[in-house]
Amino acid sequence: MDFSKPDNARKINSLKVLSALKKRSLSRAELSKELKINKVSISEIADSLIKEGLIEESEKKATLGRPAINLKIREKSGRVVALEIRRSNIGLSVSDLSGSVLRYDRFPKDENWEKTLSSAIERFTKDSRLYGIAIISQDNERLSISDREVYTQPSIAEARGEMERVDRNWDKTLFISWSDSIEAAYYDKDFFVSKTFSNFRITKEETLGDIASGIELRKKANAKNLVKLASDSAFMERAAMALSYASLSAVELIGAERVVITGELSQLDDSLYEKMNSRLSAMLPEERKSVKIYRGSLGERGRREGLGIIALDSFFYHSDLLRLLNLAEREILP
Repeated sequence: MDFSKPDNARKINSLKVLSALKKRSLSRAELSKELKINKVSISEIADSLIKEGLIEESEKKATLGRPAINLKIREKSGRVVALEIRRSNIGLSVSDLSGSVLRYDRFPKDENWEKTLSSAIERFTKDSRLYGIAIISQDNERLSISDREVYTQPSIAEARGEMERVDRNWDKTLFISWSDSIEAAYYDKDFFVSKTFSNFRITKEETLGDIASGIELRKKANAKNLVKLASDSAFMERAAMALSYASLSAVELIGAERVVITGELSQLDDSLYEKMNSRLSAMLPEERKSVKIYRGSLGERGRREGLGIIALDSFFYHSDLLRLLNLAEREILP
């Protein structure tokens, strides 16, 4: 089935079934109830998706009557690729249809890098269908490897990785990507807005990027890796305080209810988070003191895991299309 042009109700309902099975297995009866699609149609859609190899029947679920057979995504039947194109190298990861990263490699960015990349993608996905590629490009370089490519920002990719890991209401969350550069993404009611953050002015002479970005910190501390950098408490404490001040301004400006620090530097010592939250609480008005700064759970893995999720949402689950359809239905239906 070609999901790129869902031009009838059956295709749209098939996407709804795949989306419902994204995080958990369900029986045909449960799908019918959850999606409000009649049981006959659900059975026809399920049989078609099984025939295509996109879903499969799983363990029997104990019920009071006849045992129900669950359906689940057939994770091995497809792949998505995530690329981070840096100035000196390219990070490539391959994920299955559940979003689990199966392989991660780095390649030097020499004069033959596009050819090397195309060859690697073909090799890593030869036994499964490639649905699409999600890309972060530092220099806004565009590729022509596939006709199914989506470009995004580091902060949004890391946010998607965190959101996939923890099932909660993420509305009004400010995600700050604390890595070589500092970026932010604000999520509210199904939509992301990317924020420029490195240019936030902390003093008359210095921006947040000058004080807290990974590149500047490594340069000032003469540190080649995170372990060496983390051992320099003076640099890291000043950086953390600058980050808490920038978070305060962003929280006040956009009304965020929580701040989540993602990226490589998010994994630094708990004491820094305690100090950041103490400073944030001291500066917030009384009615907003419940706002906290949290550590992301994925660290440097968050970017590639999130990119895989974005590729899946864009080219397999078509989440944006379904979201717009749901919004339209809410507008039309009483």
